[in-house]
Amino acid sequence: MARLTSAVAASLERDSEPRLLSNVEFSDQRVGGLADDVASVFLREAAEIVYAHQEKFDGTGYPRGLKGEEIPLGARIFAIADALDAMTSDRPYRKGSSIGIARAEVACCSGTQFDPAIVQVFLNIPEAALLALRDQSTKPGFAAFRTL
Repeated sequence: MARLTSAVAASLERDSEPRLLSNVEFSDQRVGGLADDVASVFLREAAEIVYAHQEKFDGTGYPRGLKGEEIPLGARIFAIADALDAMTSDRPYRKGSSIGIARAEVACCSGTQFDPAIVQVFLNIPEAALLALRDQSTKPGFAAFRTL
């Protein structure tokens, strides 16, 4: 109801008489309002994580060459998750590595590619928990935060 009210109010700003907006106008209003309210906060933060996850802790990454804590925390965490997934997933040109090999590679890149504090937290997660998480992640309705 609040959306409908705001849709009518929005039409008042543009038109001389109150009217309900068409589906297209309502959708534009809803998406525009959502983008301004929620997306501008939530999606901006999510987009920044995705944008910065290729940065390296030592500053040699891209796209901006951020270093250390200049890299958003979410991006530093996501970088390890993305690397783990990339190393352990099968590709057309190679078989995925084991979790153990991937964990060793992450440990080797601590301080250069990855934040050492995040690496330590990652290495403290039991391998069995990572395997269970990977198995469950392919099932419908998967929610990672309930798993760990």
